[in-house]
Amino acid sequence: MASAIDFCLDTAMKTTKKLLPGLLLLAGLLGSSGNASERAGLVSQGAAFKTTEGWLGLQLQCVGTPDLLRLRVMLDVDGRAHGEPQSGADFMIERGRFFRYPSGAKDWSWDELPPPLALQDEQTLTLIIRDAPFASRVKWHVEFVRSDWSVMGRFPERGELEFDYAAMPAKTPAPRVTPGYADELLALMPRTLSFRLDAEIKDRLWKPDPDIHGFSWKPEGLSSNVSFKVVLADVVSGRTEALAWGEAAVSSNGVRWAGRTLDVDWVLVREELSDGTLRVQGGLSADRERCLRIGVGVEMDLKDWLWHDDLYAARAMAAGAALFENVLPVPWGARGVQSCYPFGVVSSEKGLMIVETDPDEPRSMQISADVSNGFFGVWYDLALTPATSNFPSRAAFQCGFRSESNAVQAFRRAVENFYERYPAFAEGRSSTLELASKSALGLVSAPWTYRLAIPAPFVGDEHDALGLMALTAACGLLGEREAAASALLGCARRADGSRRMAYTTTPAGAKMAVNIDPELPGETNLPLNRALSEWNRLRGILRDPRFAGVCWDLDAASSVLDYNPPSMSVADYPCVYDSTVLRPALATAFAAEDFIVPASRLLRQSGKLSIVKDSMGSHAFFMPSADVIVKSFAVAKDGFYRRADDGRMSQLRTLAGRKPVICLLEGPATGLVAEAATRFLRESLYWGFLPGFGGDKNASIIDLSCPDSLDRSLVKTYRPLAARLVAAGWRPLGPVRADVPDVSVEHYGREESGLRHITLRNTATESRRAVLSIPAAKPGFAVNPLNGAAEWLQAPAGEEFTALSVALLPEEVAVLDLVDFTEASGERTFLKGWNSGAGESTACVKNVESLLSEQAFSAVCRLSWPAPAVSNQQNVFQLEVVNVGTNTLALSDLKLISSRQFRPFEDQTESLLPGMKAVFKGWFTAEEAVGQPWLEVQWGLKRGFSELWCSRLIRPDFVPPVVVRSEAARVQGEKGVAAIRLRVHNHSNKEAEVLVKYEGDFKGGRLEERVALESVKTILLPIRPGRAREGQMYVRAFCAGKQIFQSWYEVSFSGD
Repeated sequence: MASAIDFCLDTAMKTTKKLLPGLLLLAGLLGSSGNASERAGLVSQGAAFKTTEGWLGLQLQCVGTPDLLRLRVMLDVDGRAHGEPQSGADFMIERGRFFRYPSGAKDWSWDELPPPLALQDEQTLTLIIRDAPFASRVKWHVEFVRSDWSVMGRFPERGELEFDYAAMPAKTPAPRVTPGYADELLALMPRTLSFRLDAEIKDRLWKPDPDIHGFSWKPEGLSSNVSFKVVLADVVSGRTEALAWGEAAVSSNGVRWAGRTLDVDWVLVREELSDGTLRVQGGLSADRERCLRIGVGVEMDLKDWLWHDDLYAARAMAAGAALFENVLPVPWGARGVQSCYPFGVVSSEKGLMIVETDPDEPRSMQISADVSNGFFGVWYDLALTPATSNFPSRAAFQCGFRSESNAVQAFRRAVENFYERYPAFAEGRSSTLELASKSALGLVSAPWTYRLAIPAPFVGDEHDALGLMALTAACGLLGEREAAASALLGCARRADGSRRMAYTTTPAGAKMAVNIDPELPGETNLPLNRALSEWNRLRGILRDPRFAGVCWDLDAASSVLDYNPPSMSVADYPCVYDSTVLRPALATAFAAEDFIVPASRLLRQSGKLSIVKDSMGSHAFFMPSADVIVKSFAVAKDGFYRRADDGRMSQLRTLAGRKPVICLLEGPATGLVAEAATRFLRESLYWGFLPGFGGDKNASIIDLSCPDSLDRSLVKTYRPLAARLVAAGWRPLGPVRADVPDVSVEHYGREESGLRHITLRNTATESRRAVLSIPAAKPGFAVNPLNGAAEWLQAPAGEEFTALSVALLPEEVAVLDLVDFTEASGERTFLKGWNSGAGESTACVKNVESLLSEQAFSAVCRLSWPAPAVSNQQNVFQLEVVNVGTNTLALSDLKLISSRQFRPFEDQTESLLPGMKAVFKGWFTAEEAVGQPWLEVQWGLKRGFSELWCSRLIRPDFVPPVVVRSEAARVQGEKGVAAIRLRVHNHSNKEAEVLVKYEGDFKGGRLEERVALESVKTILLPIRPGRAREGQMYVRAFCAGKQIFQSWYEVSFSGD
């Protein structure tokens, strides 16, 4: 393809009677002395041109890679008698900066002007001056300077180049890209339902069946059938009508209906699949553009049923209640929302019911339960247009209905069932531990967005931005040329035909939404589409060991509407519409599926990972193409990060299945406060997500390396534990239960495995002690890697479950390894190789080895201690020993060892007959854990002539004797009364006297309260309005003469 220099020469020959000397492409170099490395960067050819926007371009072809910092361009507009004395130059470009020689100056003194834009490819440098300050003939030459500013070479060798700026035609050089071929991508693209539904229906032999009247279904757990209802709505006219069931036709176990409603032809097929799903497929067609909404569901009385939002949240559906759904906003559809999950769940004591859309194909859809209308089903937003030439004026949809009589843990049961039928959602194919150790995880790819950095002198309107893109397509590096040219071809269009381009001011730039369908046809000057341009870029990493794979960054620009007819002509999925425009358009998020699906398959064939970033909302359909999911969190200026609520984390956990999820902190880790870092690592651990630190959110590489500013001991402790959970795999259903609702449990690892894991979280603001019910038909033990606790697990004779007591601080997260004795070696191997940051691995190894020795000694030893422990008092621990052997067991020599002292307790020795148990007690204080938080408890066992020394390393969590917590920092008064609520927790073993003082913009006071030992009390501080209706109050609390709490409160009273 011709270069821009060739273009300039051709243009000059056509527009001037005589080729100007300055446009001659002079081969060779002046300054030829010196070796090749010294000559690299010298100019060998040069030309000038004018862009369509009227900008001046100077293009320099160099020997080797251009070096902008060593090039000097001198421009003379009025002869050598004026300007800089030595050269006569009136303007100069030096080191990428633009200068004017001031009138009357005598020395080397220049005034700086706005700099030019520099574009560079492999051997050519193009300099663009936006507002060229000359209109006449210009003579110019180029100098190549050394580091001491001496001239090493000059082009041309003698004389000057020349151009007439006013006479030059305004024409930007053509893009320099070659056509691409999508064969390898297209070969791996699935054939979609809208393509194939008509043919599939016609290929079957259908026989009329007059005995079928209507569409009904018998769910498990219900005593009678439920009727199906399908409703069609014309969004433009507002008309709504239910489909009328005419004569049915049957084929095998399928039933087909067809008809015409609201001038739309439709066909509907129901079929009962072998896995128990009742599948419903439908197709719509019309003779003109239509914006439609169709609902498919069952008619039933939903009163007193539960709607399940996620793994934890469920809402009771009462008569007259509003619509129940779980949605996120999107820029399309009649209501502008999309279901978070591809399925919805309702349950009652009769059982559970599930409705799901086809998860293999994206659709604009909402799954909901409408109590007032007695409808549970799915609604689709579909637009018909002849522009979708693959299925002109047609659209198809598919959904399924399931039921079970067992409604226990309904949502989790539905998720487990969903994974069994759609394993691509649940299973990845990455080596998790290897993944966790990689720092450069993936090259970031966001081809649906083209970003253009705009230098300050070129900030203008869309016309200017397009001009810069055209120049990049002609004069940039190969990848830049392809990206710019393909974005110009595939730019998404608004309804009025304008390009979807937005501008940013800091930094200055433009962002363009781009369609990335691999089938998008090229044009004469733009022969390469965005999908192929991006695949050309990504091919390079297929054999690059530095990268684990490609990270698809699904930012907001990936979810817009595209009204571009060429894009619709190759669409594989139905069009949607904007409720304010009501014209068929493509959802670019759906079009992205056409690229991500085959590209992910090609990555996997090369042993690379397909990584999906920020895959929420409409992007749930991308999950089957993902091996790894990345969810980013922004670090705020205050040093904390923007946490996702449990609903969003539950969604991420559910859609990711057993695939690795990386929680990525993006932003200045240097400002991340220790409390936020700890919380981030704990939350990641609870959900079984890998913690990562990504730095710049616009970085081109996902980097998991730990920044130097972060406490590495925390990362060394938590990340290996999280990686182990990922390797085991999350399970939505599990047998472990906590008897306290504030303590939630997640399961990891197959239940039949002898090494499983659970994570625990206390969601309360107070400490909680819970009893866990754990299956333990096989003898084993539990280990808490975060505090070293090791505990026997053995169900009583004839039972399958055993009880295990755990204590959790407010919002604390814990992990328990549940290990059969047959798998003890695997647990020890991990613990010995775990290089934790604060001695946890050492404690776990010592405790597990002692426990295993005790097992071999036929002794069950359980050590318990207060959680939390209390500073300023003695904390009593208890050792319980059970003799499970056949001979007498002696217990003696209980002692505590700390970094400060060795404390034997009173000389106790107790003989235990078989089956008997003994309890010894000791104590510790907070002072003994200063400097070294680990305390060691030792005791001795003796059976006959055999002796065994046992030990446990413990790390108690200490709290002050009295803790005051605030329930809310903002107080709203009603009817002239407000109250600040304080929760006072007395952890100590004696009654506490608490004094509270409060003052501020309203009348305050003081309050004295007695709080019983080991109890919690709520204190109300009454406030009444004065003249002001809004203000602040300052609260302090004291105990034993010391201030233990202080806080400011915003108080306001309503107008009544």
